[in-house]
Amino acid sequence: MTGGLPVNDKPYMDSIVGLPVAKFLITLEVREAADAAVNKVIRNSSSTSTSWTTMGGLFGGSGTSSSGGRKKELSLKQESDIRVSVLESYIRSALVPNETWADVQRWQLHSRLIMWARKEYLLAKHKAHVREAFGAAPKLRSSKQFAGRKGTVAKVLSGDRIPLLSNQQENDNDGARLPRTALVQRLFGMEDWAKNKLGVTRQRMKVLAKRLKGEIIEFRGGAMGVANIPPESDVSKLSLGEILELARAHVEYSGPFNALCEEADIFQLWTEEYVERLGSYILKRAKRHEANETIVVEVGAGDGLLSESLRHYFQKVHSDNTKASNRQTSEMSKDPPRV
Repeated sequence: MTGGLPVNDKPYMDSIVGLPVAKFLITLEVREAADAAVNKVIRNSSSTSTSWTTMGGLFGGSGTSSSGGRKKELSLKQESDIRVSVLESYIRSALVPNETWADVQRWQLHSRLIMWARKEYLLAKHKAHVREAFGAAPKLRSSKQFAGRKGTVAKVLSGDRIPLLSNQQENDNDGARLPRTALVQRLFGMEDWAKNKLGVTRQRMKVLAKRLKGEIIEFRGGAMGVANIPPESDVSKLSLGEILELARAHVEYSGPFNALCEEADIFQLWTEEYVERLGSYILKRAKRHEANETIVVEVGAGDGLLSESLRHYFQKVHSDNTKASNRQTSEMSKDPPRV
């Protein structure tokens, strides 16, 4: 994929050497091959289970397998291992053809190549978990944040036994509503995530660099360091994930939620609580400056969903306040109680 020349971090050079096309084709082939490998293992396991059930019936057994006669399913870890193995079989020889750190140095600072490798690795490792999360929470799957990315969600769920909602079902769903934070945390195993920066990624990079007789060069301002490792260092004992970690892809401490965000190309997953708190803050500020008009503008990489969600929140607050005011007026208009 990267050939024998250094890979420059320049978009026009990517196009000249055909890197975007190569990444696209490899992505398609790897994902198809991974699905096929997973399905093959499931079929073989199911066939073995069926044979055992038949033998049990012939020799007077119960005629049922330990799984209750159901089609054998892989554990999330088993499926993850298969998908990562397939990915590694496709791209490792391109990333480290000589299994030395000199190979990594060629693309170590190529941000777009590393972003692509990170996405493919995370999806391979966590696709099964993401699929289960979507299957357990139809509301998350039909959320407006993913409605415009049906192709992405379909790819994540392709070949699996969880159907997407139909267009009519999605239209019937209250798209203005967002998932609750607790739901997202539970689905993606984030209940114990630290709320402050712990520096585990930096420490992990240092441990890996030390194994290769190298170091991590730190930068001012807390920016993530760069691995400085002897070019001749042997990386054959490192897994694909460890190589990517040292190259600053930061995959070892990323989980299913990160995989989903990478694949769906979103930077934030909006929740009801976030919109409620932000909306409450904006209303308080607007009240303090009620002499002037308050305009909320969504800028940057936003897709308009946050603004739309805030608009729904403001409308709900206004409606609730109006109803409360009408009830109070109605109560005041009643005849006073007799004494």
